[in-house]
Amino acid sequence: MPKTSSKRWPESPLTAAERAFELLTCPPDPPLVFDARGVTGLPQRSVPLDELRRLLISDATSRPVRDQVWRDLVIRARHEGSAWVVAAVGVAMPGCAVPPAGWQPAGTAIPATSTPSC
Repeated sequence: MPKTSSKRWPESPLTAAERAFELLTCPPDPPLVFDARGVTGLPQRSVPLDELRRLLISDATSRPVRDQVWRDLVIRARHEGSAWVVAAVGVAMPGCAVPPAGWQPAGTAIPATSTPSC
């Protein structure tokens, strides 16, 4: 049975998503792990989701490996239920915290010399 926490549930949706992800990664036996066996470039074992997240943001992980992992995460989220949706959101969170190159807040003028990055 999963451990429960006495922490109060966050009000912010992003903070709540991160908290839900933390609950999926509680040691010593996280309820979900990613089976990385057969994914060249990742450890050939079951990988806890917090470790998977660190591996995916590492410069040492190639784009093809990231793409393969994301394909699997999306398929699991679509077919295996809400826990995998939370897992995918949690793995994606570091990328959501960094604005894309060239992003400007609303109402901020973009310098004429810049070109949009798409």
